[in-house]
Amino acid sequence: MERLPNTFESYSQPENKLTLALLQTLDADSALSRSFVRWAFPRINLKNERLIVSAQRKPAGGRGLRATDPVVDLTIPDGWLRNDNVVIALEVKREPSLLRRTQLEGHLRCLRRFEATNQALLILTPDETAPTLVEDIRRLGTQDQVEVQWKGWQQVHAWVCEQYEERGGGQGDLRGFFLRQLREYLEMSEVSGFAGFVFDGEYDVRRARALLKALRNPLQAKMRDAYPALEYGRERLMAEGDIVWDVFAAHPNFTLVPHFTFSIHPEGPGISLTIPDKANSAWKNLTRLARERDQLERALRESLRLMLSVPRPLRPAVSMALMQRHWENRNRPVTDAEIVVRLDSTSMCPKSLQSRGAKREEGWYEACVRLLAGGKGRANWEFQIRSRFDLSQKIVGQPSLSDEFARIAKGFKPIYSLMT
Repeated sequence: MERLPNTFESYSQPENKLTLALLQTLDADSALSRSFVRWAFPRINLKNERLIVSAQRKPAGGRGLRATDPVVDLTIPDGWLRNDNVVIALEVKREPSLLRRTQLEGHLRCLRRFEATNQALLILTPDETAPTLVEDIRRLGTQDQVEVQWKGWQQVHAWVCEQYEERGGGQGDLRGFFLRQLREYLEMSEVSGFAGFVFDGEYDVRRARALLKALRNPLQAKMRDAYPALEYGRERLMAEGDIVWDVFAAHPNFTLVPHFTFSIHPEGPGISLTIPDKANSAWKNLTRLARERDQLERALRESLRLMLSVPRPLRPAVSMALMQRHWENRNRPVTDAEIVVRLDSTSMCPKSLQSRGAKREEGWYEACVRLLAGGKGRANWEFQIRSRFDLSQKIVGQPSLSDEFARIAKGFKPIYSLMT
């Protein structure tokens, strides 16, 4: 077997890049590679000797397979972990539902030729559950004492995060550096699924874009339960300054209709109900409701109750925001004026759910409602009810944040119904 390529070498094929990222990380620290094997194959009695890590090489020469043996139909696994007692072949897929029976059966034939006590095949794919083919290959492997296991990349990502946390963040530590790089690579390759918003040190827009993109899939399915018509999003997920955002809308041109905006800011992520300037029908409703007030305030109270009736660590900050803007160029709006009112600090919010230690002042809320009641005229206005988390809240770094976003979005229903 040949050694791994240099850290700065790479492949052009995305699947090979993904394999190399994992194997370089495992090769960086012998304890880490042993931990990975124990996690993937708990029944393998792995001693503390070093594992040799290699990529996309025929396991020929020296102890093990004889490359000249004519009865062996060689396939080349994507990676190898081995020593005298253990030989593990890795088959890596970057896209779901791409496993091939002939390829996996070839890997089993290859493994059977080794003299090692433990022979195993590890299959890594982005599927949410083990593909049905895995069970067939597992049965074939059992006949010759080759253990077959499947892991999803989301599970690998969780293992990487666990190892990283055990190192206390791994600052200045080579093992921690590789784990951090692999975690980010899995996220930016979009194979690990959504695992929360976690930033090491400073907020990073490029990483924020990848994390927000990963959030859309699980959130889309949950949003459809409450809002079946919200089928559309942005064609391209772009950043505006430090903010990355996308939408769920009932029209391909989301600027014409009320929609939900989900975003990540340097301060934290959030989901908002947005009434854009060109949503004329919604603005007529909003102006009328602001003049009459009773119906609007009942809806606000009910939405606050639905969104905030959870343990305090799970509560977002809920605000009402009215902005007037103009555009100096197509990509960057300029804010002329903005008024933002924390609704969970006003009398609108049930007392038991009000923000702790907040100084109540109804004047800001009254000013916002008066502006709405006057109508926007020809000004370029946008109105939002915002629900945002702080990056310091534990829920922000967990996969269950998508459940909280969906729960909060359902809490907007009393207001959304009035706007539409």
